[in-house]
Amino acid sequence: MANKTTGSYRQVLVRVRRITRQLTHHNWRPQVIIADFQMALWNVVETELPTTTLSGCYFHLTQSFWRKIQEFGLARSYRMNQRLQDTVKKFMAIGYLPIPLLRNNLRELEQSRRTHRLGNDFPALQDCLNYVGNTYIHPDATYPPTAWNVHNRNMAQRTNNHAENE
Repeated sequence: MANKTTGSYRQVLVRVRRITRQLTHHNWRPQVIIADFQMALWNVVETELPTTTLSGCYFHLTQSFWRKIQEFGLARSYRMNQRLQDTVKKFMAIGYLPIPLLRNNLRELEQSRRTHRLGNDFPALQDCLNYVGNTYIHPDATYPPTAWNVHNRNMAQRTNNHAENE
């Protein structure tokens, strides 16, 4: 979708509801929607489908992390430094942990000797970790862990890639 605004998402949702009703003679009431991390989409689903569980797609979560790594100028260093790769992979895998362990594990990762040494070589690493914490892990995060954590999800519920490829 080219125009990812609240209005555009609302139009699509209204159209899906109408077409579903025309074809099936039933109201469209999905139990779960797995979506990427577009705030406009989340706002529309939460207001238009308040009984639907909205979950973040894990693939898109890691893509969001990767975009931040690129924004902070760490992509080239990531490709060339195994220690940096290992650390980044740890915070990309954090979604597999049980929710009660997330904050402590992120804090341990931030405070580890390896991360401090890497922070000396790559100061933007701390900015990445701050982004992950503020956007996805802390209690007032934009997308709280309950919205994207995959620890208790089966494989089909972790990503929406199968829907995007059809």
